[in-house]
Amino acid sequence: MAFLLRLNHENNKLSVTGREMRRRVMWSIFILERRLAGGQLDLISCRKDLMHIQLPSNERDFELGIQSTTGSLLPGDVDEQPSSMGTRAYYCRLSSIRHDILQYTRTVISEGTEAHDSRDELVRLERNLMDLRNSQPESMQLSQRNMSFRAYSPHMRRYLMLHAMWHQCYCDLYRFMIPGLRDSLSEEAFKKTSPEYISYCQAEAIKHGKALVGLFRMVQDVGDGTPQDPGINVCVYQCARIIIRAFDLGLLGSFSTALEVLLQLKDAAKIMIPIIAVKNSTGQLYHQIQKMISFAVQRASGSDLMTQALQTEQTHDPNVLDILARIRQSDIETGEEVLQDYPASPVATPSLNCDVAPETAANYIDKGPILEEPLGNPGFVEPSWYTGFENEHLFSSFGNTFSGFEDSFIDFEYQDIDQCYSEQ
Repeated sequence: MAFLLRLNHENNKLSVTGREMRRRVMWSIFILERRLAGGQLDLISCRKDLMHIQLPSNERDFELGIQSTTGSLLPGDVDEQPSSMGTRAYYCRLSSIRHDILQYTRTVISEGTEAHDSRDELVRLERNLMDLRNSQPESMQLSQRNMSFRAYSPHMRRYLMLHAMWHQCYCDLYRFMIPGLRDSLSEEAFKKTSPEYISYCQAEAIKHGKALVGLFRMVQDVGDGTPQDPGINVCVYQCARIIIRAFDLGLLGSFSTALEVLLQLKDAAKIMIPIIAVKNSTGQLYHQIQKMISFAVQRASGSDLMTQALQTEQTHDPNVLDILARIRQSDIETGEEVLQDYPASPVATPSLNCDVAPETAANYIDKGPILEEPLGNPGFVEPSWYTGFENEHLFSSFGNTFSGFEDSFIDFEYQDIDQCYSEQ
């Protein structure tokens, strides 16, 4: 329908507002399609070469009907005005890059060849992500100052999603080198890959996972508790998967340091609590993350690995015991906080004659297979519902594209709305 209406082409006969509305509808379809595709090229119809429109303008130009040039999807094709590029425009480019990343990792995993052979493609994707970040103006860069300016405005949600998804793209790019995850290389492929390349990818995935934890904690420090975009749930979950698995594999440094990272992750996950009020399924996912963290600590507490670590780091070191106590106390406080603020809703039991609703707990908490671990620890539980992206946040409505990532509401003139559907 979008192609029939030629929404992917500019129409200079319309007003400035009318043209921008058409662009935003088309770019929303572009983003949504890539979210659902999860890196599968066969599911893509809005190819990059078919997007003959410029990127969305910033909110000020849109609301005031100011003509602006933002450039195209691929940087350099059109002279763009950096002052007219808002979070929407950069998010469109980021969505395109993330699709390329997921497509790349799917190919590497499915082919089962030596991952190092595709090093050039990985470097190219790294460069695309860094170029995107460097192209942002200083006012849009991630910093405590810029976040504080947006703390009590609707721009906060878009700002957070842009930077969270940027780090998430790096996690997507490297996590296939962390053994034990469902979307990682096979054991045979790991044996064919050089240890240096494996260590590099693991270190980068952990670095950006920690960066996400720091970002979520920063938001909680400067924010007012307003629910963020539900899409942030997937960033929290993927971050938790990487950090917990790295903890199991002993990749987080000393034992006390690793425990401190887990405690920070538990605190960072609380960014999901306000979202429970607007999306019930968030509560199920939040409790799943908390259980994953608690089980990881329990596994380590009962393993020989912890005994060896304690002996290495001094048996009487109070830091380890203090962190363990804080983690367990956090379990108690988190449970009480959620029960008080967001009482549990009864789980609907579907009949045998209908499909299971997407919001039922079974879709979000699945025991899944228990995978073997190289270090001999008890298995890492990997839920089987993960499909590559936040599909569970997208089937509800188109609102996740317009209201979730973008909040502004404008009273349009009737003639502008009519122009969107006028004959080309």
